[in-house]
Amino acid sequence: MDGTGIQNRGINLQNNSNITTQGNISLTGNGGNGTDQLFGIFLDSNITILSTGVGAIALSGTGGNGTGNLNHGIGIQNNSNITTQGNISLTGNRGNGTDQLIGITLDGNSIVQSTGTGAIALNGTGGNGTGIQNRGINLQNNSNITTQGNITLTGNGGNGTSDRGVAEYRY
Repeated sequence: MDGTGIQNRGINLQNNSNITTQGNISLTGNGGNGTDQLFGIFLDSNITILSTGVGAIALSGTGGNGTGNLNHGIGIQNNSNITTQGNISLTGNRGNGTDQLIGITLDGNSIVQSTGTGAIALNGTGGNGTGIQNRGINLQNNSNITTQGNITLTGNGGNGTSDRGVAEYRY
């Protein structure tokens, strides 16, 4: 996706969309060129990604080459859920721009969960923007990561102001 505008997203699921299987699920998305909101993967408003068995779920997103802000690798928000009994892996690399170049954002009551003993790993890399909040992993607004197994968060903040490897905010 090449463009000069906004919201040139690699994978864009919104408004009650579902992906369900008994096996593995793998999504890879790369944001396009433009200015703002160039997400690699964007899940918004009651999205469900579900393996009803022990299948692994893997998401890998890279934000696009932009000149503005909100160019995330993976954005999961507004009651969206990723669920399996098996392992879950999220890898997010920010795009280019100025502010909020975040590897992985989990926001607005969203959940990443293994209902069994599966491991959950989040690996996020923030951007080298000139502005603020270029974070590796950003968890906020009552979002949760749960499992009976291990959870690993690896976050690398970018350059700028208020850039953290992993940031958590409860509002």
